[in-house]
Amino acid sequence: MPTGPLTSLLRFPISELEFFSSFDRQFSRLDPSLDAILPHPPTKGAFDDMLREKISSYTHRGRLASILEQQYHGLDLPDALAKNIHDLAHGHAVSITTAHQPLLFGGTLYFLYKALSAIRLAREAESWLPDQRVVPVFVLGSEDHDYEEVRHIRLLGKTMSWESDAKGGPVGRMDAGNIPELIEQLKEIFTPLPFGNQVLHLLEESYKPGASYGQSTFRFLHHLLGRLGLVVIDLDHQLAKQACIQIFEQELTQGFAKPIIEQTIHRLEKVGFTQQAHVRDINLFYLDGHRRERIESDSPENYRTVDQQYAWTRTEILLELQEHPERFSPNVNLRPVLQETMLPNLAFVGGAGELAYWVQLTDLFQSLHLPFPILVRRHSGLLVDEWTQQKLTKLGLPLQAFFQPQEALLQQFVHEMANVPGDLDAEREALRELMKQVKAKCAAIEPTLERSAESAEVQMDKLLQALEGKMTRGLKQIHEREVNQIRGIYDRLMPEGQLQERNESFLSWMARYGYGWIDDLLEAFTPLDFAMVCYRF
Repeated sequence: MPTGPLTSLLRFPISELEFFSSFDRQFSRLDPSLDAILPHPPTKGAFDDMLREKISSYTHRGRLASILEQQYHGLDLPDALAKNIHDLAHGHAVSITTAHQPLLFGGTLYFLYKALSAIRLAREAESWLPDQRVVPVFVLGSEDHDYEEVRHIRLLGKTMSWESDAKGGPVGRMDAGNIPELIEQLKEIFTPLPFGNQVLHLLEESYKPGASYGQSTFRFLHHLLGRLGLVVIDLDHQLAKQACIQIFEQELTQGFAKPIIEQTIHRLEKVGFTQQAHVRDINLFYLDGHRRERIESDSPENYRTVDQQYAWTRTEILLELQEHPERFSPNVNLRPVLQETMLPNLAFVGGAGELAYWVQLTDLFQSLHLPFPILVRRHSGLLVDEWTQQKLTKLGLPLQAFFQPQEALLQQFVHEMANVPGDLDAEREALRELMKQVKAKCAAIEPTLERSAESAEVQMDKLLQALEGKMTRGLKQIHEREVNQIRGIYDRLMPEGQLQERNESFLSWMARYGYGWIDDLLEAFTPLDFAMVCYRF
């Protein structure tokens, strides 16, 4: 049990929570239908097999060392991080990896949960694999070009947005824009909080003038979690792309990925899974400075970008690939191939959406003779502060009561308070029996009258539904104070109808509880335990 602000934990298996996706629930209960798809299950015993497979095939440690040396140049390295970088670059260490695009100020709680999940799993894996160093790695998805997805953050009920002069291309290459102004605005929010100045210092040290957005996010993760040994790497690098030249050439000339992935999707659909990521004929983009455009081909000899700014013959594009591999960027289907080629990786830690599209790539990896990592779901968490705990106790409601739609809980609550059933089901059933007699009498007089009776029954049922609504509204008015308290709890646990971890920034919690709160979360995580854990403060 962690010390510090976390006082107690509640655990709810993801497989039993309806607000998680069907795939998430199936994966979390280790559904047997995935056995034929996944080379290695997310179990402790799989790590030894995965280690042997990866160690025997990994050949890019020299490239990895050069990239890390360049990207960490000029940064102070805590002891744990310095050792991890050395062992990863020059020793025989393997990795546990997670990845995400560079969200503004780290985005929401799940961004932190992913990183901590990788750190915790790496520590546990070392205890499972004697004499083997295991290093947590965060791959920064700086080539992502979804500017709108990364530019917003919600802090203490306020939404803030990053504005950059560049609106297209890889977000990691964009300028910092108005980020210094956002940090100034945050001073008003964070300064009064116990550890607010720590958060402000973190942001000011990370987002420096003149640095790109990707470089700033790299430093943000470094200053936040480097002390815990997390290694950050950005694979938007010439040396990384050089390692995949043959694969990219195969994709350009043969479009090899699409039929293989579609074959896997077909296998998955047979056992009830749905397609997650669209597969292109060519799963590559072309990068030019601040532009990232998809490559397409209308014949074996002609290629162009979809915006038609660039065009090549087959010979020209292959020469461009050889001379400038850094200008070619994999899409969602080939990005994992780049990652697993460059890293000595045992497991990939991701959210359910990520794991769902990774599952589609198992046959692709096999065709490339590239070890497919163990897929591990990241931790999910729910943070329950003292105000929320007090209200739950006062209302006599368990935490899990809020794992249903808000209006369903309110209806149930107010009717229980009034000791009145929340519906008219008994009366509806009595009416149904009565209408059977009415319809029989109508049919005996004139068969067409039965349809009139059926229509009347439908209208009466609608009236009963309207009455149920009025009953509930009346009870809500009577118990207005309790209703408002329940709505307030929902705003904290499920803000805007979303899971807290997908809506709220972790910086607001860090400003209240400091770095120690992050350490406590790390200790509270249990690897390979696919549950949503509720942390009470």
